[in-house]
Amino acid sequence: MLEKDIENLIAEHPDDIFLGEGFRLVSQQYTIEGKRIDILFEDKWNRKVIVEVKRGILNREASGQVAEYYGLLKSRNQDEFYEMILCANIIPKERRLFLENIGI
Repeated sequence: MLEKDIENLIAEHPDDIFLGEGFRLVSQQYTIEGKRIDILFEDKWNRKVIVEVKRGILNREASGQVAEYYGLLKSRNQDEFYEMILCANIIPKERRLFLENIGI
């Protein structure tokens, strides 16, 4: 399965993947300042949810990538509340611990 296939699956079936969150698709491949956010959802509390999808093992750069997207969106809409999610086939234990501790 390609990364794009995983992205499409998440975008098309958020209720099956993120149970009870009430995600509604805002955009796929949302472009901001030349960067592309894989998926942008809105949840049941009208918060924006940035989802970055990686195929295989989640690398170190992915956390910086999703944080950059957060900064770009927040700088344009300071009153909006944003959540960040990284999806990957494998997230190493130490990376998962770090991400959870910083709210991703």
